[in-house]
Amino acid sequence: MEVLKSLTVSDAGENPRSQLSHRSSKLDPSEVKHSSNKETFTIEDLNKPFGKDIPNPFNLIERNIPKGRRELLRSEWVKNMASLRFQTWGLKGYWRVDDDKVEMFGRSSEETEQCMHLLKETVLERTLKLRKGSEFIVESDKWQLITGNLKKKYPDQVQFEVKHEDREVVIYSTCTIILKDSCDAIRIFLRDNEMKMIKLCYDEPVITFITKNKSKLKKIRNCLSQYCLEISLVDNTKLLLKGIGYGVGQALKMVHALASKYDAKLTEENRFDSDNEEEDDVERFSDEEKADSDIAVQMYLDVGSTDAVLRALCFPGDDRLIYVVASDITDLPVEALVNAADKTLKHNGGLAKALVEKGGRSIQEECTFHVQRSGNVQVGQVYCSDAGTMSCSVIIHAVGPKWTDGKSNEEEKLFECITNCLKSASRLKLGSVAFPAISAGSYKFPIRDATLVIVKAVKEFLLQEPRCSIRDIYLCDKALSTADVFTMALKDSFDNEDIVVSDAKQITKTSEHVKSESERYDVRQLLFI
Repeated sequence: MEVLKSLTVSDAGENPRSQLSHRSSKLDPSEVKHSSNKETFTIEDLNKPFGKDIPNPFNLIERNIPKGRRELLRSEWVKNMASLRFQTWGLKGYWRVDDDKVEMFGRSSEETEQCMHLLKETVLERTLKLRKGSEFIVESDKWQLITGNLKKKYPDQVQFEVKHEDREVVIYSTCTIILKDSCDAIRIFLRDNEMKMIKLCYDEPVITFITKNKSKLKKIRNCLSQYCLEISLVDNTKLLLKGIGYGVGQALKMVHALASKYDAKLTEENRFDSDNEEEDDVERFSDEEKADSDIAVQMYLDVGSTDAVLRALCFPGDDRLIYVVASDITDLPVEALVNAADKTLKHNGGLAKALVEKGGRSIQEECTFHVQRSGNVQVGQVYCSDAGTMSCSVIIHAVGPKWTDGKSNEEEKLFECITNCLKSASRLKLGSVAFPAISAGSYKFPIRDATLVIVKAVKEFLLQEPRCSIRDIYLCDKALSTADVFTMALKDSFDNEDIVVSDAKQITKTSEHVKSESERYDVRQLLFI
């Protein structure tokens, strides 16, 4: 237990009084003792800097204080800052930090409660969500390194706490600027180490061919070892690729290149690797084998309880990926969702309504306040709001153009709208963005033209901004037909060898694949260890 003197004030707006436990009776000074460095302190001793003017103090207790917050309340930085702010407010009160509580002492019940209120405002906090499958990273040496470096950079001013049950990381700080910088650093770290899982479904002979070519699979794993890649067999019918970010996409491309070598006409003894086969150079294997083949594959992206249909995966360069997904856009593992909004930001229907229903009324309230303060959002422009209770960080409300006759600069306005979405995400240092088919719904923009403009705008932005923070772009719609049109737009804009496409004929009409028992409970066979 440690004793801290005086109080502080900061920028937090939370009302702490709802959780206060208050004992209004006078406290006998003899009841309060603290042992530190073999010395015993009483209330009278604590009052020495300000005079012995609290002989019979009131006390106020708040319990269940998070560990990270307690550590900051013990820091020298908070003590020094508290002394100055305490005097500014003309209050006298002293607190001590125990294992799971903070106890405040003051001259009166009201003053003690004010002191506790101000004390809670001293330490700011922000919560970042951990994606499913990425919990391991906060137990790694990399995590210890980045948090240790931030603590050295801001001594006594920042703390971190991992809540495993809630899959959250809570960051505590004494300063808004330090909190923002620390959050940005942790967000980038989590993004760069986020685990992804993609399932590949081939015909049974092709699956057998792939799994028997163990030397080739081992080369793929070794080539992408920095991405913690695993290749597993699920239910003897699906390949599961699991790893960090870009590495999973690259593994998909290389595995599909291996599958393209399957030839049903080959005899059994010539079809697979032999024990004496001399290993090809990994770089030659990855560069020369093209994923463009007649071998049909169905791809699924793990988004939680279901697997979304991954219609296509594009490699535009610079370690970036473009996904075409048939899924509910709110389920995607992204930092920013783009909402097709109207000028007034009234989210009464379509995707906008679904976002408010899932993220909470605070989204609509923030947008309404913005319009009241700044006016309507013009066509081609965007507004970024908080995402409420959703897992993403930001919603980018984009106002696309209405289609009239095709001669009113509709394509230029939509191009500008998509570009502004990407600029906003990059300015906020976000790593992933999900786009719906903006303007193609109630705004009557022809779906083929809309998707082609969206893809062209994405390609142009990535070429113009090679160093931007965005690594993953999702083009998404619940309907497989719209995902197919997005895929055609990708084929029109990129080379065939830069795209892997699912076989549309073998994918059912539903946009989601319910996981089997083996997949839900992670019963799988690693193809190598």
